[in-house]
Amino acid sequence: MNEWILFKPEDKSTHPPKGVDVLIRVVSEYNQCSYEIGELGGVQDTFNHGIVHGYDTVYWMAINDSYFKPTHTFEHFYRCIPPKTTAQQHKRIFRNKSGRMFLGTDKKGRATESELASIFMSCQPPKDFPRDKPLAVKIEFRYPYKKSEKKSVVKKGLVVPHTSRPDLDNLCKGCADVLTRCGFWNDDSQIHKTTLSKVYCSDPGIYLKIRA
Repeated sequence: MNEWILFKPEDKSTHPPKGVDVLIRVVSEYNQCSYEIGELGGVQDTFNHGIVHGYDTVYWMAINDSYFKPTHTFEHFYRCIPPKTTAQQHKRIFRNKSGRMFLGTDKKGRATESELASIFMSCQPPKDFPRDKPLAVKIEFRYPYKKSEKKSVVKKGLVVPHTSRPDLDNLCKGCADVLTRCGFWNDDSQIHKTTLSKVYCSDPGIYLKIRA
């Protein structure tokens, strides 16, 4: 059985062989784990990304089961200010002309959806990207620092957990609905795995990664 190997950039003996697909485990300072699959370059990218986000350690394990190997990857960083509200927060009960009530989204919620759509439409997966396969989706919402943030944190460009509204699950649901309408996939029921985060940092935007 394969074992986890601690990845050390300065120690070449801990690097995976070229051309080998690996399962990557990133452990944060809060002992939270995230997993990704990639090749040699992906490990280095993940390590660099982890350092920026305050992760402590990165491990890798060689895999040879084709079931776990994605065939297509789309990723993009959308430079923007992530939404401060979600369509789910603006669901309201309306009444039509005949007096029948229905659940809908108010004007502010529709504006949020429209803004997200314009952001995601700026860069979409290529036409040959499989839109009917099981998908693993990673979304990171990066907000600009609060005005009350410590100057030392801002100066060092540290990443700070975002623990206030909007709720992460509502952000994800809102994005998934918009991405469906924008044609990133056929239906969001295809998503079998999600990796989500919500932080304050010096480089605001929305990072999206889709693996099929």
